[in-house]
Amino acid sequence: MAERDAGFTLLLERACPGDTLLHSGVSWEEMLVELGRLAQRLHAAGTPPPAILPMSAYAASWPPTAELAEMLIPSPADVLVHLDLHPGNALRAGDGWKVIDPHGARADRNAEIWALICPEAPALPDDPVDAKRSARHRLELYSEAAGLDADRAAAWTRVRASAEAVSPDVEGDPGLAERLRRTARALSPD
Repeated sequence: MAERDAGFTLLLERACPGDTLLHSGVSWEEMLVELGRLAQRLHAAGTPPPAILPMSAYAASWPPTAELAEMLIPSPADVLVHLDLHPGNALRAGDGWKVIDPHGARADRNAEIWALICPEAPALPDDPVDAKRSARHRLELYSEAAGLDADRAAAWTRVRASAEAVSPDVEGDPGLAERLRRTARALSPD
């Protein structure tokens, strides 16, 4: 069998372009459950190949914290994470869904939290108490479907939301930056 692109070519089953989970007409909560199921299937694929970069490579530009440093310590339990798993990256395939556009990394499965902070996610309520309740509800729906530890996933969500809020990609969108900061605050331990 021939090999191209240093072994990084990935052949996938054909999926219909444009038929995304985002545009399927289901509620955000139902999308989170489906994305969680897809994450769990991805994580069950086994140990990622050595060529897959560790999460620390992606987090190199994030503001350093003691919490992040602890979270980035490699573990034999690390799995392949998509890192960009959101409803626009899930395409209908027959009676189910397939994920596309992975940013793949070797990491703690609980780092698979992009669905909780992606721009497509509905904004949390302005009231801090309601925001905490809503954020925790979303986190628990997704975590249960994905087989994640909700507290560890909350920590990853806080860290990544805070990092994304100050990233150059979000710099021109102050509304998104505030939504990310609100999510980080809502999932902060009391």
